[in-house]
This record gives sequence, C-alpha cells and structure tokens, in this order.
Amino acid sequence: MGQNCYLENSTGLINNSNINNLKIACGVNLYFNPFKFTLSNGYAGPAPFSCGDNLSYENESYPTTLIGSQCWMAKNLNIGTKIDSNNSEPLCHNPSAPLYLNWSCQTDNNLIEKYCYSNNNANCLNNGGLYEWAEALGLPYDCNSAGSVNNGNGTYTISCPTSGSYTIGNQTRGICPTGWHIPSISEWQSLAQLSQSSCEIRCDLGNICSCTEAGEKLKAKADQTPIAWDGTDIYNFTLLPSGFRNGDGSFYDYGSYAVLWTSAPSSENAGLGMFTGVKSTLKNIKTDRDVRTDGLSVRCIKD
Repeated sequence: MGQNCYLENSTGLINNSNINNLKIACGVNLYFNPFKFTLSNGYAGPAPFSCGDNLSYENESYPTTLIGSQCWMAKNLNIGTKIDSNNSEPLCHNPSAPLYLNWSCQTDNNLIEKYCYSNNNANCLNNGGLYEWAEALGLPYDCNSAGSVNNGNGTYTISCPTSGSYTIGNQTRGICPTGWHIPSISEWQSLAQLSQSSCEIRCDLGNICSCTEAGEKLKAKADQTPIAWDGTDIYNFTLLPSGFRNGDGSFYDYGSYAVLWTSAPSSENAGLGMFTGVKSTLKNIKTDRDVRTDGLSVRCIKD
C-alpha cells in the first residue's frame, strides 16, 4: 500500500502468452522511474539518451530511430519564428540578384526563422518548418549567395558577400540541437546504401543515381499521419511529402515530394546548395542542387 510501481517493456499480450523482458520496480519511497533515471553521486537525474528515445528540443518532442549505426530524428524539425513567404521588399530581399530572381525572407541573423507551407501554421505543426539553406546551417542570410570551395576532406569554405568566410565541417550543427547536426551527403548515402550496397545517391554533374530502393523504405506508409504516403517505413524514419517553398515566394508539391537540405553547398555554382529528394510513386532517393533561398525540410542526425 502506498507504493509506486514502474514498468519497462510492458506492452504485449498476457492471456495465453508468455511475457518476456518485462521489468517491474515497486517501492514505498520510489519517487523516480528507475528505468528512466540513474543515480550519480547519490542524486537522481535523467538517464543518458538512447537512440529510440524521444528527444525534447525547444518545447517540441522528436522521436528518434536507429538505422544501421546512424541515429536520426524521425520527424522534420520545427523550430523558429514563422515568417510569411513573399517576393518583394522591404521584408524580403534578393541576396543573389541578378543571377537568380529569388527572394529570401529569412533575413534576421539574430533569429531562427521558418516558413510554413502555404503560410499556414498548421503545416509547420504537422510536417515541420521549411528553411532556406543558410538558415538551416545557422549562417547569415547573405551566405545564400556565397561562392564555395570544396576542401576535399568533407569540409567546405564559403565566402559570404558581407559577413565573411565560414567553414562548413563534417558535423555542422546549424539549427539542430546540441549533439546533432545537418546531415552530409555521405551520411545520406550511407543511409541509402543500407538498402542497396554501393549505390550512388548524387545525381548532379552527370552522375547516374542508382539508389533505387531506399526511398520507399524511408517514406511514411499510407495509413500514417499527418500525411499519408506510399512508402513502407521499415526504418521508422517516417519521411513526409511536405513539399517546399520556392524562391519566388510560392509553394509546391505538398503531398508528393520530400525535399531536405544537406550541409553541402554546390561548389560549382554560387547560390546553390545540395538537397536530398524522394518523390511519390518512386522508390529511389537522390541528391541534387537547388537554389539556397528555397525553403526545404530539415532532419537532424546525431553526432
């Protein structure tokens, strides 16, 4: 009487079935869940993060999933202040004129800003925010038009017109939580190669993409919400067709296209960044180049 009890691995059938790995802890003075808290120097505190746990970040909870040796968020990132997409001054600027007629509205370098598809808050809540490349990388917005150099070791140096030079490392945190980062092309490639060994994910510069299976396995299933899709979701990645914000201020492909930033700029063209894309009816996954002022989804991967 008066005891607190905690369970671990407590799901499953009971009648006519054996229950394996069920753990129960009860005690009169058991105030902390021993399966979620550990003792350190006599004090109770949160247990270390284990991939598969939910991750709390900026008042939102993110499921995580272990795929091979990689730990990924299983939901698109949704942090920052909503900024309406537009194609005119004064709130939106064209950082790359006259090369591209594309508009950046995420221009406050002291604030994380996001677009919501169709400028609708509900779409951010359901599917995550949409971010320009510089915003996703945590860089000043003028870096959307910066030239870049591939240093050959997985890092890039970009030269932003007014804010100076920056090095993008192998694990660039950007707007991800501490201990997490914007995925690199090689990390997306490793993810795809779990389904199809040695396949090529890069489709730019004349490469022939051959990762023809992973996309279907990463996409959400038809009975999953908030957006039903045509995947199998065998990795619990639950990729959603959240669409994207075009640099001209409009929105496209909600319900049919998942487009997510990588940390890599395009070294061949200033103003372009590398993205990963998966489409409806197709099983493949690829990376290619896109204008950095477009608003794409973001998934984070653990360091």
